[in-house]
Amino acid sequence: MKLVILSAGSIAGKVAHLLAPLGLHDELVIADLDLTKADALARSVGGTAARFDASDPASIRSVITGADVVFNAVGPFYRFGMPIIRAAIECGVHYVDVCDEYDVAEQLVRATDLDEAARTAGVTVIFGMGYAPGITSLIGRWAAESLDSTHSIDVTMAIPYLVNMGATINEHMLHSMSGDVRQFIDGEIRPVPAWGDPRPATFGPPFDTTVQAGYMGHPEGITLGTYVPGLRNATVRFTWFEQAGNELWQSFERLGLTDPNPLAGLPVSPREYLARFMATPEGEKGLAVEPSRMPGTVMQIVADGEIGG
Repeated sequence: MKLVILSAGSIAGKVAHLLAPLGLHDELVIADLDLTKADALARSVGGTAARFDASDPASIRSVITGADVVFNAVGPFYRFGMPIIRAAIECGVHYVDVCDEYDVAEQLVRATDLDEAARTAGVTVIFGMGYAPGITSLIGRWAAESLDSTHSIDVTMAIPYLVNMGATINEHMLHSMSGDVRQFIDGEIRPVPAWGDPRPATFGPPFDTTVQAGYMGHPEGITLGTYVPGLRNATVRFTWFEQAGNELWQSFERLGLTDPNPLAGLPVSPREYLARFMATPEGEKGLAVEPSRMPGTVMQIVADGEIGG
């Protein structure tokens, strides 16, 4: 079996090191825009390296053609997810990713033509197979199946404030926490404002705190709402533990810094610029807030329904 891993970054590297010793493949290819990074990872796992450009459909097809499975970790997925998925179906290659973008999830659950094309090609597409979404989605489904009937599933994420998550994740987070995002409300996918409808969430030890969390653009609400029978509502909410971080991030939108469209005469959008600035020493220093000293990230998944009356 030939396995192609798209990206030589942190997530792709961990997946490569997990899979390499399992003997699930005869050939392993690591593909990235940066051939030097791809080669270094390939050498460490006994694979080969290839260069590809995720913004070029022909380049995508050239590197995955002939593969049995492609694992995609190229982000941000709202820019690169759908073109790579379409290329995989066209090339007859099974596809897995860790997509964490709500709009890609919405496109996929609505794309009946793409579903039909995948079935015709005999291709399986599995998206959102990470921690969140992924483990969070499985917990939501397990919780729903533990009840006789379920009418809502709510996911809440609380994270210690961090300026530099890497330029790609920075951009993903700015995309997820600005403008209108999607939630599953009253039986349908609806647009709602990011940070909107904040609600309290209480976390036990070792956190021992209650936070206010507002809407976040993330796939769980869309996928759980679509695929768990009987659900009326499925939502995702987010907060930094540090309120100063929440206020700072909400000010980014008021100042126009989350705009995804390049301004006249400039090569990148305000959002791309801010994401890259946050990944510099100057950005880390200038956008820092007083830390809360919370021990780490926490996810809470709550299913509401009935059991035994």
